[in-house]
This record gives sequence, structure tokens and C-alpha cells, in this order.
Amino acid sequence: MSGYLLEQHSKSLDDQIKAHPEQVSLYIQKADKQIQSKAPPQDIINTLAAALKQKNLNGSNDEIALIHTKLAQAYKDLGQARSPNANARNGKVFKGCPNCQMVRIPGKNYEIGKYEVTQGEWRAVMGNNPSQFSNCGDTCPVEQVSWNDVQEFIQKLNAKTGRQYRLPTEAEWEYACYGGSQAEYCGGNNIDSVAWYDGNSGNTTHSAGQKQANGYGLYDMSGNVWEWMSDCYNGNCEERVLRGGSWGNVPGYARAADRSRGSMVYRYDYEGFRLARTLP
Repeated sequence: MSGYLLEQHSKSLDDQIKAHPEQVSLYIQKADKQIQSKAPPQDIINTLAAALKQKNLNGSNDEIALIHTKLAQAYKDLGQARSPNANARNGKVFKGCPNCQMVRIPGKNYEIGKYEVTQGEWRAVMGNNPSQFSNCGDTCPVEQVSWNDVQEFIQKLNAKTGRQYRLPTEAEWEYACYGGSQAEYCGGNNIDSVAWYDGNSGNTTHSAGQKQANGYGLYDMSGNVWEWMSDCYNGNCEERVLRGGSWGNVPGYARAADRSRGSMVYRYDYEGFRLARTLP
């Protein structure tokens, strides 16, 4: 199909979407046309994300799953398309943490780590690796770090980068976890597709990013390791909120809505974290 016909067809789809914004198939058709015409990945993301924002979507479970699959690929393409000097606001890999990437959450003023902070990233900043599962390797999430340890890491990282990274709030984490749609786990309703938990982990952590991403392109928000939040637990600031479940938990703990708590000073091999940052 010529570029002109593609443009005309795209306009027709836009009109149809305006008239029937609940029809999932229309967004899929538009995204397919954008992919065919080699549109920028961000345009494809915007199309698919718009579908997930509709309150009363009319589509099959397979179509919804296809939306998430295409969205995850678009986020991957977006990351590959960015130059090393791209603005950090658009997902720059930041200095001092060569594998850390941040994802801006659509419609919000913050970004959050695409992956959990890894053992290699911790070592680059702190000069050590406290992880129980150190044999898992540098691409596996760092664990056996207390909430206080994480604050020290962030302080040193900020000094190295000149940026103000922090832990996410519980509200920020949960919004990012859902990825633009309601599902039982962060990324879908099939736990084996999105999470490492006691039924598939082999009693160990795993390299970041091996499971399916959620709608915002975030990995391992369910399973692998529990993630520290900045929030006090129910007003008790000697304990902090943990979200996401871990390699050693049953599926219920990996649910998007589940929450737990931990002492600020204790270290366990199922607790890790990911970063967040407020955007200007």
C-alpha cells in the first residue's frame, strides 16, 4: 500500500476511533498500520496506550493480550531507537548505572525503573554485593538489602549522577504496576507469563526482564523480589511498605493489589527495590 493510501486509511481509522473509542480492534488496526509505515515507536505507544485508557473496552481477551504484546514491543523498540545522549526524561541510561533505565509513566510527572536494581548496578555504586544469590549474576536483582541500605545507595547514586532518584511511593508503584489496565498481576492475569514465584523460580532469583513486560514496558513488578516503597506502613515509620511478591511466595503475594511490610533495618534474600524520580 502506498504512503498516501496508508495516510488516508489512518485518517479513516482515527474517525472510527473517535466514533467508537471502546472498540479494541480499531486501535490494533491503527497500530498495525503505524508499524507497517515504520512510524516512530512513541506514536505506536500512544495509540495502544489510548486503548487501555478507555473505561469500557469492547474486545476479546485475546485482543487485550495482543495490545499488551504490541505495547511491550513498542517500548522495546523505543529503547533501542534512543541514542546514548537522549534526554533522561525520555529514558536515558544514567551515568554510573550502565544498565539502569527509567520509564516515564504516561500522564504522570514521574519515571520509574524499567527493571529492579541489579547486583551489578549495586556494586557499581556501593563497591560490594550483599546478595544471597550472588551466583545468579550481575543482571539479577540485588537482594538482602534493608530499607536503610537502599537509602544509602540512593544518596551515593544521586551524588554521582547529580539527579534526585528515590524510592517510589506506594501509589506511584501501584499505578505503574497496572500498566494502564486492570489485571490480577502486574502485566496480566497469567502469573507464569509475568512473574517468578514459588511455582517456577526454582527457589532463586532470575535475571531482570526475562518475563513479559506490563503495558508500560516495566518488568518483574510481580515476583522475583519484593520491592521497597518510601511509605511508612499504616503510619508506623519503623516499618516500610513492600510490594510485588518474590521468588519464594505463592501467587497471591504477587497480585497487583497485595501489600506487605518490613523492618527498615533487617535484610532478607527476597527484598530488593527499583528506583523512581520526579520529573520537572
